[in-house]
Amino acid sequence: MAVLSVISYLVYSFFVATILFTLFFSITAKLKKGKQLKVAEKKATIAILIPAYKEDEVIISVSEQMMTLDYPAECYTVFVIADQLKDKTIESLKSIGVNVVPVSFEKSTKAKSLNYCLDKISPDDFDMVLISDADNILSKNFLSKINNAFQAGYHVIQGRRVAKNLDSNYAVLDGASEIINNHIFRKGPNAVGLSASLIGSGMAFATTDIKEALSEIKAIGGFDKVLQLNVIEKGHTILYMEDAIIYDEKVSDSDNFKNQRKRWLASQYIYLAKFSGRAFAQLFRGNFDYFNIAVLHNLFLPRVLNLGLLPILSIAAFFVNPAYMLGDWPWVSLFGLYIFAMLLALPGKFYNRNFLRAILSLPGAFFNMFMLLFKLKGADKTFIHTKHSKTSVDNSLFSVDDQK
Repeated sequence: MAVLSVISYLVYSFFVATILFTLFFSITAKLKKGKQLKVAEKKATIAILIPAYKEDEVIISVSEQMMTLDYPAECYTVFVIADQLKDKTIESLKSIGVNVVPVSFEKSTKAKSLNYCLDKISPDDFDMVLISDADNILSKNFLSKINNAFQAGYHVIQGRRVAKNLDSNYAVLDGASEIINNHIFRKGPNAVGLSASLIGSGMAFATTDIKEALSEIKAIGGFDKVLQLNVIEKGHTILYMEDAIIYDEKVSDSDNFKNQRKRWLASQYIYLAKFSGRAFAQLFRGNFDYFNIAVLHNLFLPRVLNLGLLPILSIAAFFVNPAYMLGDWPWVSLFGLYIFAMLLALPGKFYNRNFLRAILSLPGAFFNMFMLLFKLKGADKTFIHTKHSKTSVDNSLFSVDDQK
């Protein structure tokens, strides 16, 4: 029984650390406004890189919208990296003025496509590189916003991803998760002088920096997790631009949810194990920024698992002798604090019947995530593609202004 008691206290301590981390950054993000930058007169030249793997359904529409951004046309160029696109799609892309870069790999990865295209881009031609996904739609002023940051001296910039669609319970939950991630892992750390985490799209870099950092990456999944560590190790702080909006398609069903989360879960714990040693070495050198991204961002369980496990443990503690599993109130208190940290991150107008209906899908999402923990083997060896189909922004639940 003594062993059970020790395990209980260790598990409780882990969840205490989870809640303290989450609550701290949720509060700091709420207390401090994002970076206010002056409007820059000088315009950087920008290369927009869009890896497109079998994305015929959305890439033409997305590219057309990319060509109409509120930024001088001579100052930006759109590159679509065509991996297994149809010939008809490629011809359509060329006809609207997009630079098509065909690629073919035995095993496709986003990092391979980006590196292939970056090899053809010179810092003499482009000051910045923006990485976007084939389903992403940029707000009209996105390039102007990141240009302001670049001219202010920032070389690594992450925009704010917003739900492109909220047409199912899973899409609403995914959209809520995106808002919480932006609040806790990007705005919160920036508020105390730490780097925001990268998302994988809507991220901009000085051309020289991204060519150097990405050339070292061979990752199949989660390349952005490695990329952010590379740029932080080289002395950069990642700026989160809350007013630079990029719309991202959210998963609409459980199958896409499982595919996407399997990829994310695998990369989270694989890179935790891979970079922990270097992270502690960086910590001893005073680089807490690196340690925070490499260890703390990857150590704690995903929110859906926490939202399922904490009430289960609270109920279990009610029936177990407190000498072996504390009491039920310590667990209930943790669960309450965790819920508070989550709710603090969400805008007020998010709370309506659509959101409440989506919450009913949480038990299913928890079960799917829990089962994925036992199916991660080999996930980092295979490129897992999420299919996209939305060609326009259809966000009926909240507006961009509501998320500020």
